[in-house]
Amino acid sequence: MSERSLQKQNIAWLDALRIAACLAVIALHVSSQGWHAAVPGSSEWQVFNAYNACVRWGVPVFVMISGSLFLDPQKPLAIRSVFGKYLLRIAATFCFWSLVYTAYAKWRAPGLTTLQMVNKFLQGQYHMWFLFLIAGLYVAAPLLRKFTESRETAKYFLTVAFLTVFVFSTAADLADFFLPRMGESTLSTLVTALRADWAKAYFFLPMGYTFYYVAGYYLRRWRPGRVLTAVILLLSAASFYVTAHMGSVLTSISGEATSFNSNFSLNVMFEALGIFARIHLPLFERLPQRQSPQKAVPMQFRRLSRPRAVFGSAGGRLRGACNRSSGARLRARLYAGHRVCEPSRFLVPERHPEAAGAYRLGGYP
Repeated sequence: MSERSLQKQNIAWLDALRIAACLAVIALHVSSQGWHAAVPGSSEWQVFNAYNACVRWGVPVFVMISGSLFLDPQKPLAIRSVFGKYLLRIAATFCFWSLVYTAYAKWRAPGLTTLQMVNKFLQGQYHMWFLFLIAGLYVAAPLLRKFTESRETAKYFLTVAFLTVFVFSTAADLADFFLPRMGESTLSTLVTALRADWAKAYFFLPMGYTFYYVAGYYLRRWRPGRVLTAVILLLSAASFYVTAHMGSVLTSISGEATSFNSNFSLNVMFEALGIFARIHLPLFERLPQRQSPQKAVPMQFRRLSRPRAVFGSAGGRLRGACNRSSGARLRARLYAGHRVCEPSRFLVPERHPEAAGAYRLGGYP
């Protein structure tokens, strides 16, 4: 990928990713209600558990999308704009919708006191926690941009976050479940002590969701090779199965509904990375990009019904016009007795009337 700024590009695959993540979050809320309402371990519960496992990547992918657009070091970001623009928008959105939910709660329960209404307004509805998350990431963005200035520093940050947060979180979840059932033993005592010591470092505070934030920009800015992409996709496919199967196994052992789908677990992390990498494949990058009105319009040179009559006398001039085109590399090719000039980027008709008269506009793939 080129060194130019990524922020101002409206990439079609990001739009597709937003739609997919939005649908995943909706499916997550619907399946979670059935997951809690159904009898644990029943066939109905297994269906909701499978649906829930397949859409856990929704929130992490939303964070990755935000990071891929917001952590571009080449775009100026003033501290004043972080607080006066982005955080102000989030605060306005939170206040409006929290007020709506509070008014609705008062209408449903007229007995709510003023103190209860104030408390409900300040906390917001349960799903509005995402606004607090995004606000924190915006505040940390100027610092995180230092890590995304080079590939080495970004890779260092992701590696440390992967080891200290995701590996530890997955191991801690398994330890919390199995250690109480192992009884008193030297192993359980040692693991419990190590878990308590490691938790005191609070790595998840600076390197929790910021991992997804930086990973979104990293995967967009420095696309992994085919081998690494294949590994990510394979681990992602396996993670969907692991998320559903482990939830079923842990539920059968405990006798109550138990999940294995924390956003800081390895399986959910690989789900999110796999979805992001899958939609980032060249197939989706070839989708048309939105063009600003002031930008040059892509052109495609196509053969006319009488190419020899048109190009017989103007072939040399057309080739010279292609070679002189500013801001674009154009190739001239001679075949089948006539010349076809193929632009690699853009050709402005006003600068090249010969080409504009000889060819018609078209979308260059």
